[in-house]
Amino acid sequence: MAILRGLFFDRRVLRRFLVLFLPVAVTAGAVFGAFHYQDIKGEHQAISLRETAGVDLARRSVSRDFDAVVSDLRVLAGRTDVRALAGSPHDAAGAARVAGAKRLYDQVRYLDERGREVVRVDYNSGHPRVVPARQLQDKSARYYFRDARSLPAGGVYVSRFDLNVERGRVEQPPKPVIRFATPVTDLQGRKRGVLVLNYLGRRLIDNLRRALDSTPGIPMLLDEGGYWLYAPDGDLTWGFMQDHGRRFSDLYPGAWRQISEQDSGQITNRLGMFSFATIYPLWEVAAFLDGDPPATVRGPQGRTANTQFWKIVSHVERDALGLPSYRRAETGLVIYLMLIGLWSVASGQIARLRARDERSRELIDRLSSVVEQTSDIVYITDPDGTIEYVNPSFERLTGYSRDQAVGRSAAILSAGEQDAEYYRNMWKTIRAGQSFQDVLINHTRSGEVYYEQKTITPLRDTRGVIRHFVSTGKDITEQMVAQERLYHLAFHNPLTNLPNRNLFRDRLARAAVHANRTGRMVALMLLDLDEFKAVNDSLGHEAGDRLLEQVSERLRNCVRETDTVAHVGGDEFALILEDIEHGEQAVRVAEEIHRRFTEGFRVEGSEVFIGIAVGIVLYPLDETGTDSLIRAADTAMYHAKALGRNRYAFYSEDMTRKVSERLRMETDLRHALERAQFAVHYQPVVSLTTGRIDAVEALLRWHHPERGLLDPGQFIPVLEDSGLILQSTAWLLREVCSHAAALRAAGHR
Repeated sequence: MAILRGLFFDRRVLRRFLVLFLPVAVTAGAVFGAFHYQDIKGEHQAISLRETAGVDLARRSVSRDFDAVVSDLRVLAGRTDVRALAGSPHDAAGAARVAGAKRLYDQVRYLDERGREVVRVDYNSGHPRVVPARQLQDKSARYYFRDARSLPAGGVYVSRFDLNVERGRVEQPPKPVIRFATPVTDLQGRKRGVLVLNYLGRRLIDNLRRALDSTPGIPMLLDEGGYWLYAPDGDLTWGFMQDHGRRFSDLYPGAWRQISEQDSGQITNRLGMFSFATIYPLWEVAAFLDGDPPATVRGPQGRTANTQFWKIVSHVERDALGLPSYRRAETGLVIYLMLIGLWSVASGQIARLRARDERSRELIDRLSSVVEQTSDIVYITDPDGTIEYVNPSFERLTGYSRDQAVGRSAAILSAGEQDAEYYRNMWKTIRAGQSFQDVLINHTRSGEVYYEQKTITPLRDTRGVIRHFVSTGKDITEQMVAQERLYHLAFHNPLTNLPNRNLFRDRLARAAVHANRTGRMVALMLLDLDEFKAVNDSLGHEAGDRLLEQVSERLRNCVRETDTVAHVGGDEFALILEDIEHGEQAVRVAEEIHRRFTEGFRVEGSEVFIGIAVGIVLYPLDETGTDSLIRAADTAMYHAKALGRNRYAFYSEDMTRKVSERLRMETDLRHALERAQFAVHYQPVVSLTTGRIDAVEALLRWHHPERGLLDPGQFIPVLEDSGLILQSTAWLLREVCSHAAALRAAGHR
């Protein structure tokens, strides 16, 4: 008590306390607070970046699935055999062929104009099954039939998440579906029915989980009412089927109020961090169907495109946010309070021993040593930004000694990567008395660029006037470089350093959007190397890799800087030519590629000559969707390969038909031997001098069960390309030898 009385009632002690201790305490508190805040900010920022990236990846995954489903729906509804089915609704076999084998759907149905099922293809067993006619139902009362039936041709109806109900009962286990439906017209253009795809909602949820696997958050999917469409707790999933009070919006009302008012972002409250993004199903479909005029898109009855939406949410609980930082802060606070206590005791003793000045300097030295020994970069400036103090970590990182830095502006560190507007906002923030936190790109005295995670804190005097700014920072260059490298590896082929399939598809989609906006065209070219496998087999895979590197370099030299050259896998490459006016520009690029490929490649001391097949498709002349463009270019490329070495070909419907016919013929040929459809025809070889038959030529013939006896020119090339020529030749030799043996046994010579 005597010490406290001496400290607070002795005017001289109190004056020294105010003069010496308070500035040091404020400085130390600001420094420790800045360190702690910057530490918390770093951990929060790392979690925030992972959460934001994961939620955005999940949103894009859902968007891509929607594009694929609507593309399939429109392609099926526009096909000739579906339109023929609309005019002849009892052709169940034709309907089964139309449905195909789309594994991402639960069911594909065709309803006639009265709502009766004409055909239903079920994929529950893992493969397509045409449901017998006796099991077909009347769907005329179903909302998706009524709403889709009223749409104009080309319109699309998109339902909400729903649980599949058959004969009045929910399928067990619950199977969530989203129904996509569109009117089908007959060959005369009259609406005659509705095509319905039951898209598996479980696939959308699995994609959501995979996208958020690498994040610490808990993934959720909500609808516009705040009901769970997916939650890790099975009792909460399909919350829209539960009683009131099980909704996300009831459990987290404050978070839901902010999430429902924004399309995307992050919020942090006492419950933790919520990262979210919004999917508007009807807007996604409307954007995909954008045309002139645009197709009609309709959602669930009683709702509009402005109200139906889903929220992708990832929740990181409060306990997982910055726990280590808070523990360090608690330790620092205890140490700080202990220092205050020690200083108070020391000040009382100094008052009695008249050695208070020496003790005060000792305390200041102790606090200064903390700043001097920290690995963080610390410097203090005056209100104009002139450096007054730097710690040793500043000197080590920047290369500026204390004498070189003190008295100069802090702008000597700027690398010029952030613009003037950025620095104006920074100064506006700190001069308003607020702390500023961000990642700054600075450079050292030698010019080397580094990334600094910086916090700038204003220091005020007793009158509230800002006298100093304390800048603390961490060097995060290694983390930023590693992050940029990981991003590069995720979207580039490691061998050729060209964009990979993911980045290629993204650039193709962007190019299509740009073409729609500017009214120009995009050329997509898929390229496949001829005889590349022979190089791998003869010279080894190392030689194959060197060849791919040289091929990528030649392809870069054939296009403009604004065009894209991608290595999409194996020996396949792709080119995206943007802002072109006509197809001749793509032809010139293809011819330039072929010209350059006439020159040999030097691989492992050998000169190698290879050809290249090029398939070309033009957007928007040929196809519209990204997947459709790639399929069309792939078809054109295989057509070019069929034409011979070093060829290019444009996509056309006739080309698709020929490729389909060839695939069907190859399938039939694979069964021809086992079904005894091959036959041997003998053609005599007559001597022109003697007129005698000197020999016979054995010829392979095929009796096709539907097309009859086929000319060899129709099926021999397919046998050769598919590798079946070896089996058929072996069969022919056995038959000929058997016939020859039989003739010899009968006495013929």
